[in-house]
Amino acid sequence: MKLVADANILFALCNKRSFTSNLIENTDLEIFSPYFALGELAKYKNEIVKKSGESDFSLIQNRIKDKIKFVSEKEYAREIRNVADLIKDEKDIAYLALALHLNIPIWSNDFHLKEQSLIDVFTTKELIELIG
Repeated sequence: MKLVADANILFALCNKRSFTSNLIENTDLEIFSPYFALGELAKYKNEIVKKSGESDFSLIQNRIKDKIKFVSEKEYAREIRNVADLIKDEKDIAYLALALHLNIPIWSNDFHLKEQSLIDVFTTKELIELIG
């Protein structure tokens, strides 16, 4: 299954012992995310290192890059204009635009993303129920 993961899913993935990491490791999920999400992770690198129990953020970042396909905004720029008015949180526009561009659902635990009707949004709980 292909999904666009939002930053909160990526944050959970930073801890290799997390449920999210385990889910990605043990299923056929193919995960995409906007390239800017790497910057979101970098903003919180000290907190990520502390919570993950690892000492090197670059190792965490490389592990994330191995599991996630990051997509440049220029690839889905046209869709940004189409969805900009559908989402209140400006940062979530990119996730919706990328999902629309790829025609795949979003993986997010942010319920406000479900307020739009263009793209399906699955929480982690719903995703587990869906893939068994």
